Amino acid sequence: MFDDLVKQAEAKFRSGDLRGAYNDARHVLGRTRTNGRAHYLMSRIATLKDAHADSLNLCQIAIELDGPSVEYLVQVATCHFHLGALKDAWASAVKAFDGTEVPAEALEKLGEIFYALADYPRFLAVALRRQAMEPSNDAILVQVGSGYFSCGRIEEARLALEEAIRLNPKSARAYCGLTELRTAQSSDNAVDAIAALIGVEKNTLDLITLYHALAREYDGLGQIDKAIASLKKGKNIYLSVNGYAIQADIDTFAAINRYIDASPPSPEKVSSAQPIFVVGMPRSGTTVTQQILTNCDGVASIGESLHFGALVRAYAGCNSPRLVDAKTVDQRWRRLPLDAIGEKYGAYASAMVGGAQRSVDKLPLNLLFVPLIVKALPNARIICLRRHPLDTILGNYKLAAVAPTYAYGSSLKATATFVAESMRLSEKMALHYPKHFRLLDYEELASDPAVKGREIVEFCGLEWNDDVVKIEDNMSPAGSPSAAQVKSPIHPRYIGRWRKYKDHLGEAIAVLKSYGIAFGAEA
Repeated sequence: MFDDLVKQAEAKFRSGDLRGAYNDARHVLGRTRTNGRAHYLMSRIATLKDAHADSLNLCQIAIELDGPSVEYLVQVATCHFHLGALKDAWASAVKAFDGTEVPAEALEKLGEIFYALADYPRFLAVALRRQAMEPSNDAILVQVGSGYFSCGRIEEARLALEEAIRLNPKSARAYCGLTELRTAQSSDNAVDAIAALIGVEKNTLDLITLYHALAREYDGLGQIDKAIASLKKGKNIYLSVNGYAIQADIDTFAAINRYIDASPPSPEKVSSAQPIFVVGMPRSGTTVTQQILTNCDGVASIGESLHFGALVRAYAGCNSPRLVDAKTVDQRWRRLPLDAIGEKYGAYASAMVGGAQRSVDKLPLNLLFVPLIVKALPNARIICLRRHPLDTILGNYKLAAVAPTYAYGSSLKATATFVAESMRLSEKMALHYPKHFRLLDYEELASDPAVKGREIVEFCGLEWNDDVVKIEDNMSPAGSPSAAQVKSPIHPRYIGRWRKYKDHLGEAIAVLKSYGIAFGAEA
């Protein structure tokens, strides 16, 4: 009876007329409460209004009325994701993807969810299915390339990105992806193509990533002055749009230190969950460490999972765009139900790794949650990577990270300050949590992987064998910008890369000196 009005409401929704769609769907539900499509449409509208709990309830009613269609399951997964119920989001997304026919719009949303949940094999599978539906769509080919790259299939990633560029020579994201998986050579580089794109690109995000891609090409060619100039241009565009002040991050580190100082040791608890966390600054060797650990029997990675932080933020009622903020730490952390957080995290990690006995979570900035992790998960083991501070600063400054959590990379001085604060915090946590927390120097690992690898494997309670450090044979997804690097044996060639940038690191060196951090006489 109301099918035509529902179809009219759906057409309005697709055209962007949310008010018209809402009024029509509400009119239907005012006459009958048994129309599943109207409930589903109201759920979609509620999602766009950030009313995710209401959205979930509406979609669950639609499922009760009509059954679990692919569209409904994708919407449920979306709601759970926004609410921080990542295990439920993943389960609903998997069920939807396993459906016989998945519409193109639903596939696109599933790809977003799987990528955000670090389920890179399914993200790739989604992208490949979309490519089969639209073989000439260069944007989908970029996603295929990203999926291959995250899964460590570097040559296939390169071919996908080159095909995307062939289809669309102005594909900014294809060029950006290409610069991440190979080092520019005089006979093989994209400097001219990227420079030309910068001259016409209007999208701010793409422009920022293009400048970072150009910097990577100049770096590969040894043209350091031009690399730094390109980075600064990209950072300045970011700052002009978003702004950033390092003081907010300094305040957050201070709040975490206060929490550690005020928290008594946790009593011994019984917990079946034994997750492993690999933390530290990005670009400090976390991916190499992950690949060593997942070479051990019975260990699988859940990627750079947002789940622990999402649980903390949900229970704390935090809506800050930052991963952690000082106000939440000071006002909410002491009242968090850590047992419940640990139980939910453990269930999620167990589901994500299937039959594996242990999970590895490699989100570097879980470093900020360590004081909560050791209480919520008393059997957790945490490996914290340290690298030469100037290498760490440079590596983070070169990242094209535009999310608020990584905004410290918008200037060299801010990057150095964040790195210095993280070093102080990690040293403090090593003293406070010796049972759970182990510092690992990247330089030592890269120079003597057998010795240092064995130390961390045994610290995590895993069984050692000499093949563990052969990360080039590890077929599990790396899921990070280092995915191409870990397809080679562990080596020390990335140590001391800051030296060729030495003339441009004056601000960073001054910050390190102000914190009393040693960095070698060469600087």
